[in-house]
Amino acid sequence: MFGTNERVGRYTKKDTLLVRSMFRTIQGEGPYAGSDAVFVRLGGCNLACTWCDTEFDVERSTEWRTGPLVEEVIRLAADGATRVFQSNAPVVVITGGEPFRFDLHAFCVELTKLGFRVQIETNGTLMPKRDNGQYFGLVAAVVVSPKTTTVHRHWTGHRGDRVFWKLIVGPDGPVGEKPNTVVPVAPPTMLHNGRAYVQPLDDGDDGAVSPAVSAQLQAMARTGYRVSLQTHKLLNVE
Repeated sequence: MFGTNERVGRYTKKDTLLVRSMFRTIQGEGPYAGSDAVFVRLGGCNLACTWCDTEFDVERSTEWRTGPLVEEVIRLAADGATRVFQSNAPVVVITGGEPFRFDLHAFCVELTKLGFRVQIETNGTLMPKRDNGQYFGLVAAVVVSPKTTTVHRHWTGHRGDRVFWKLIVGPDGPVGEKPNTVVPVAPPTMLHNGRAYVQPLDDGDDGAVSPAVSAQLQAMARTGYRVSLQTHKLLNVE
């Protein structure tokens, strides 16, 4: 993590996810900002961004089968109750690392059956192991946050209205895995429909956005992006 992680490829164990941490919190950014949420942070990433601020190390992650993992999400969401009611189920945010290293289909299907809304955060370099166009981006929301010069065509041309775009912005504009990486802009359909976000880079200071970053965000907002701040950090929650 923190830009020094070992790059890892697809996770191959069937019906198993490698989980770094799980916790109840407030979703601080993107389309569900401000929502009650259960985070499932998966271990490992296929990229090594030099500015990454997230701990997702494989060595400190634990293998979970789908069934027990769903039960743990229920426990976190219901504060120990045995049932989650559809009217007050929190969002389940699946993040990493890179979630699409794993086969997420069974896990996400079980969550939506219980009434959860599901959001997956991806760097956009991988397509799902199983997706015929009828699930990810149509039932489960996917936030694509590009870190490389290209994004998998599965996401750039996805016909679903639950695919979103999020660019991390520094003083010189959107940032990528390596210095001077030019990341892709949001597809026009996402820009025109309010599904493209820009978020200031966390540079580890007091949380204030610098004038240079603010100027970049304002300029991009004028082209159709929506500014998303990491409100969970302002609230001092994970």
